[in-house]
Amino acid sequence: MDEDRQHRMVAVVEDNGRVGGFGDAVARLLRDHDVDMPVKTFGLPQEFLSHGTRDEVLDEAGLTPQHLARQITEAVARRSSSDVRDTAEAAPEQRPVE
Repeated sequence: MDEDRQHRMVAVVEDNGRVGGFGDAVARLLRDHDVDMPVKTFGLPQEFLSHGTRDEVLDEAGLTPQHLARQITEAVARRSSSDVRDTAEAAPEQRPVE
C-alpha cells in the first residue's frame, strides 16, 4: 500500500456497472488501510442501455480509450489544482519585514 501514497488518484475502469463493482472494492481496500486517496471509477451507468455492439455501448458510456484518457487527465488536473490551492491556503502569507 505504500506505493499508493505516492499518487494523486486511483482510476478504476470497469466494463460493467459501477455500483458494487471492482471500483467499490478498491476504495474499500484503501480505506481499510487508512490510505487517504480519491478513487475515480469509470463504468457503465446503472440503467437500461441502448442496444448496440459492445464498442457502441462503451462509446456511448464514455468508456473508450480516448474518452477515458481525457476524463482521467481532467480529474488529475482538478486534483492538482486543488492541492496547490490547499497548500497556498495552508501556508501563511510571507511578507518581508520592514
